[in-house]
Amino acid sequence: MGINVTCPACSTAFPIEAGLVEGDAKRLALVVAEMEPIVARAALAYLRLFKPAKTTLRLTKAAAVLAELEELVNAAQVCADERSGMRRAATPAMWAAGMEQMLNNRADLNLPLGNHNYLRKVVYALADQPAAHAERKGEVERRAGHHRVGTGTGISPPQPPEDPLKRDLAWLEKQYEYGAISKEERDERQSAARAKYARTP
Repeated sequence: MGINVTCPACSTAFPIEAGLVEGDAKRLALVVAEMEPIVARAALAYLRLFKPAKTTLRLTKAAAVLAELEELVNAAQVCADERSGMRRAATPAMWAAGMEQMLNNRADLNLPLGNHNYLRKVVYALADQPAAHAERKGEVERRAGHHRVGTGTGISPPQPPEDPLKRDLAWLEKQYEYGAISKEERDERQSAARAKYARTP
């Protein structure tokens, strides 16, 4: 006797063999299995944004959409517009947060989606916030260092060494504030960082 499973989208029960008999279904399952769990969960819901209004989303299309998404996530960076060439580092959590943001604001989207261009813009905005903050901070520090140099030597005064634990904790806190990671993930990764640097001689 076969095993029945329930569709997470429509709650319909069907034999598990039926969901894996088609080649496209197997390709779809393989892509999802290779994704980071946080991305996979968001991606399955994100597929709804590609569904035509009066028909179902074909497995071929779903597999292609997720394969393209996986390639974007695996690049570990995001570009909102290829014409500008501007890129930011992007984590899987940022991509998941971007998809969730789009799902929450689906009423404002022009559906069905035809590509990932809008998602790239959303993720770029998420990634740009900490990057832009770091750039502004660096510029302020460079200017302050320049003004402190009054001897005409052209040599900036020595800077205190950076505390790597404080840096990592602050970065994780920012990720939580931007919605890129959950509170539980923030707490878990901050605890791991404290343990890591506690072992560092």
